[in-house]
Amino acid sequence: MRCYDGCGQEVRGLGLRAANRQGERATVVMERLQNARDRTLDARQGGARTGAALERLAHHEVQLRQVLTSCHEVLHGERSYKEIDWKLVRTTITEADRFVTLLRRRP
Repeated sequence: MRCYDGCGQEVRGLGLRAANRQGERATVVMERLQNARDRTLDARQGGARTGAALERLAHHEVQLRQVLTSCHEVLHGERSYKEIDWKLVRTTITEADRFVTLLRRRP
């Protein structure tokens, strides 16, 4: 299995494969967040709801960048797999994904 970030590094070991999988999930959700942000800006509705949505999108984007950094550091040997709170990583990814889904359902 190759590293999710496209560097081509081989990923071996149970912990590293799990970190790679979380990195892949975070990357997909990050793309969805960016698309949602673009759609929200294109709508140009303005108002408090749009402003609040953009703030929350930015918040989730920052959190996902931290997750991606942690996954990257584990995969490239800069940090130990045990140093990361993987439950928090999964929760962060899931919350961001849910928020994007809610935005899509919003009129």
